[in-house]
Amino acid sequence: PSGPPAPATRVGAGGTMCPMREGRTRSSSDGLFGLSFGWWAVAASFSAAAVTLGSSQYIFGLYFEPLEDAFGWNRTQISASLSFSAVGSLAAPFLGRMMDKHGTKYVMALSLVLTALSFLLRPLMSELWHWYALSFLQFVAFSGTSALPAGRLVGIWFRRTQGRVMGLTMMGNNFGGLTIPVIAGILIARASWQGAYVVLGAIAFIVALLSLLLVHERPAQDPAAAEDAWGLP
Repeated sequence: PSGPPAPATRVGAGGTMCPMREGRTRSSSDGLFGLSFGWWAVAASFSAAAVTLGSSQYIFGLYFEPLEDAFGWNRTQISASLSFSAVGSLAAPFLGRMMDKHGTKYVMALSLVLTALSFLLRPLMSELWHWYALSFLQFVAFSGTSALPAGRLVGIWFRRTQGRVMGLTMMGNNFGGLTIPVIAGILIARASWQGAYVVLGAIAFIVALLSLLLVHERPAQDPAAAEDAWGLP
């Protein structure tokens, strides 16, 4: 009589064959285009961090001269809007509670939509308080687009390699710092500061839609399969 079937294996570190734990066989419902939803969640968090971080402090100085020329505001008045960044930290516990109650992707998408609106409405500004109000809107959603969703999603999907994957996800901060200023600078120089804000708002809105489509919080099977899909030891 034939014996029990051989256990499924995977390639581990150094090319060695390691047995897979029960429940790690992935079905087509556990991912998209052959990639686990865990990695799609990482991609969404990476993109959200890149957009929100890259379009805040990293590009702030690019708008000094255009805003001075357009409205006559001085740099002290413009820079005062950065003080609203503290609002993001104060709102973090509230946003975290909303994530626990309603799910990460909905809070993440809502935060990105608020960020998009804060950019899309800036070409309509005519008073200094408009600049402050839209900066407040941008920063109040800050935590809901970057650190909070990244920490929650990575913790759900990557229990064995949480530190490494969190590090990869947080690279989105610096990726945004490298790419968004280049995009904004080209748009300001060749079009206008208003056009640059419209493009940034459109990018944030697209990432919000992708978050709704790609972010899942309930792995159908063992979450460690997401790590196995890329052979993480």
